[in-house]
Amino acid sequence: MYIIDTHSHLWLRQDTVVNGLPIRPLPDGRADFMGEERQMLPPFMIDGKNSAEVFLSNMNYAQVSAAVVVQEFIDGNQNDYLEEVARSYPDRFFVCGFCDVRHPGFYPQVEELCSRGFKAIAACCFLKVGCGSHRTR
Repeated sequence: MYIIDTHSHLWLRQDTVVNGLPIRPLPDGRADFMGEERQMLPPFMIDGKNSAEVFLSNMNYAQVSAAVVVQEFIDGNQNDYLEEVARSYPDRFFVCGFCDVRHPGFYPQVEELCSRGFKAIAACCFLKVGCGSHRTR
């Protein structure tokens, strides 16, 4: 039996702005999340990264075979990093490219990501903060 995580996120640094508000890492897994300090990661992840290697360690512990990695506005654009992750761990991670659908003319971004080898594009449609379950108050 295979267990697949169908919704995961990886990033080297959350460093973005959404609706004019910053999202920046703080020590001990916390972040400045749009003007509010939040615990974004377990506190042992002191560097603010949710790297493939740390995630793989947790996947192995939980006996998860593979993961689909999506992106959203609150993580910032991680395309370069995830392209590297897909090359390094092709049997463990299926990564989705990210294009900014908040602005007109994003289709060339989709074409460029496909030419780079991304097999899927995650288009976040909840434009206020992030996708689906990541809504804030």
